[in-house]
Amino acid sequence: MDKQECRQLARQRLAQLTPQALEGRGQAFCQKLLAMEDYQRAHTVFCYLSVEREPDTYPLIRQALAQGKRVCAPVCIRRGVMRARLLQSLEDLVPGRYQIPMPPEGAPWVEPEEIDFGVIPCVACGRDGSRLGHGAGFYDRFLQQGSFFRVALCHGEALLDTVPTDPHDQRMDAIVTPEEVLFFDGRQGRL
Repeated sequence: MDKQECRQLARQRLAQLTPQALEGRGQAFCQKLLAMEDYQRAHTVFCYLSVEREPDTYPLIRQALAQGKRVCAPVCIRRGVMRARLLQSLEDLVPGRYQIPMPPEGAPWVEPEEIDFGVIPCVACGRDGSRLGHGAGFYDRFLQQGSFFRVALCHGEALLDTVPTDPHDQRMDAIVTPEEVLFFDGRQGRL
């Protein structure tokens, strides 16, 4: 299966989910992330702003802000280029490119080397730590610039044995589903 076929399979599976099936998953993802030692130690947390059927990140962002963590979110600059901006409140979000919310213009930039813990979206992931995005390369290019702990949030329906990758595709340190946490940074097993 190539990348396009894998994306199509994952999207078909997610399209079949009812709103009731998705309800509460954001909180389940949040609880798994909050329990991770890497998150607990992190001072600066990078987190995508979920849209449509992506795993809901807003419960985690609310909690991280309430805990006094420094939170930053992605901003698409141009095709394939993304940076992170400081997010001080969800009420500050403004519409961005591709209908994705973003922190407001004027919010300080946060460089990848300042980030301790990153929450990354996916279309699908593999149980081997592989991640398949939407295909524009925004996150892979961004991840190449930092060495922070990387966690992909993945609906269980989109977690496969493996997903097709290219040499430039960045692997995850952990994959979180509502049911489990899989580590790929040398730790044994799953949480």
